[in-house]
Amino acid sequence: MKLRYLTLIMIIINMVSINPYAENIGQDEIIKVGIYEYRPYSYIGKDGEVKGYYSELLNLLQKQGNFKYEYVVCDFSDGLNQLEDGEIDIMLGLTITPDRKEKILFNKNRIAIEKHGIYTDKDIQYGDLEKFNGLRIGLVEESVSSEWLLNYFEFKNIDVEPIFDKKFHNLDDLLKEGKVDLIMADAGIDTGYNLVYGFTSDQVYIGANKNKAYIIDYLDELIGKNLQKDNNPIVELQNKYFNPVDKYEYIRYIAMSIMLIITFGMVCIFIIMPKIKLKSIKSKVRNRMNNNNYFLHYQPIYNPKNNSIVGFEALIRLKGKNGDIIPPYRFISEIEDNNMLVELSIWILNKITSDYQIINSYENINNNIYISMNVSLNEIEDEEFVDKAIDILLKSNIESKRICLEITERVKMENLERLNKSIKRLKDAGFKIAIDDFGVEYSNLDVLKKLDFDVIKLDKYFIDDVCDCNIKEEIIMFMSKIAKRNGKALIIEGVEDKSQNELIKSIYNERLYVQGYLYNKPMPIEQIKLI
Repeated sequence: MKLRYLTLIMIIINMVSINPYAENIGQDEIIKVGIYEYRPYSYIGKDGEVKGYYSELLNLLQKQGNFKYEYVVCDFSDGLNQLEDGEIDIMLGLTITPDRKEKILFNKNRIAIEKHGIYTDKDIQYGDLEKFNGLRIGLVEESVSSEWLLNYFEFKNIDVEPIFDKKFHNLDDLLKEGKVDLIMADAGIDTGYNLVYGFTSDQVYIGANKNKAYIIDYLDELIGKNLQKDNNPIVELQNKYFNPVDKYEYIRYIAMSIMLIITFGMVCIFIIMPKIKLKSIKSKVRNRMNNNNYFLHYQPIYNPKNNSIVGFEALIRLKGKNGDIIPPYRFISEIEDNNMLVELSIWILNKITSDYQIINSYENINNNIYISMNVSLNEIEDEEFVDKAIDILLKSNIESKRICLEITERVKMENLERLNKSIKRLKDAGFKIAIDDFGVEYSNLDVLKKLDFDVIKLDKYFIDDVCDCNIKEEIIMFMSKIAKRNGKALIIEGVEDKSQNELIKSIYNERLYVQGYLYNKPMPIEQIKLI
């Protein structure tokens, strides 16, 4: 009888001692751990094994708990995306931010306080931040430490150019190759370069996919049990990798962090962070231009009477990560919102002046063709853009009227004097000028009289279902007469079927042209010779 009671008591004790979170981690479940190289926290050794503080911390917790895991090597920024998408289960060494909290889970107990340093191969004294002005600094994408550092420089009026990379260990290569002047790295390692500034970044935690809450809870319980021990093995592990910090130094670090958070908090949210985001976007756009991730497709403009090509419109595209083609409506607003349109337009103009020579050399292309590109009203009114555009055209040695600028925004009557001044300079330099999307954006016919342009491009709206709408047909006839009487060319956009084309061909106007899928879709420059 006593034996039965003893057995029952042992069963109850075992039931109570079973970890509720461990039950959710199946015996055959393998936790996928995202790991990125950032010495001494984590790195791949010469033997191919994952090493570093985070690796040993995970080994420690595994011995104390009941779970299996495997590493998934990734870049830091890609790892965050994989964590959110569920391709990996957890990542160690993440700072908690409001936007990350919306996408991933965090454990409650921090696993480290990261200390960073700024290193350089230049002769700069420690703490002489003024010497950083005008220098390029290598930083890691999506890193809160990178953002904090740029915020601090902004506050101190230190003007640096951030160069972002996905991997921490690539920053050292950027410095060796002379692509940056400064890099951010962990303050506890010997990089071989001069340490010119040090700072405590933030407390870091374990992040998990939102469907893996039980993993985070289980690891947090294991970490909590270690914190309750007199000789905390996690602290001993930290002392192995990092210089031990006495309690007074620790208090100073905490106090400094709190002061910085209070000082910069509101400024970062409302002033600095938008500027940092702007710099990041500008850097991304410029990298795309430098690496030819942007490219041009050309859509021919035809004379429907004899099917000859009279010109091409250059249309910007973006090459996606998987080699897919991304249309402009998916990326152009980001460029416009961050005041990068002028830079991109200058890039496009340089590209089409170069491509013009190639296209003009094709045997099947009339050597009197022109190439057009879209520009906004703001660009035409921008003296800097006008100066650069004229300089590019003059240096290209292309004949006059072979490059056309299509104005693509609504023209307000009060802007006409300033706009005409810019148009005159551009035309005098040899540009052809067109008004794009006429009839929808440009509702005031008086613009046709007051602006000095060469081409009217009639919006696609007027050719759609024109064969079933007498009003649209009459408008096209009327615009043809207006253009002809004023010595302007008229281009009808969006011609997609033969009935539309036959109607246009019936109009007597030697300078009436068409553009649309009936003839050709936009194409790479190499395909033009095959038309």
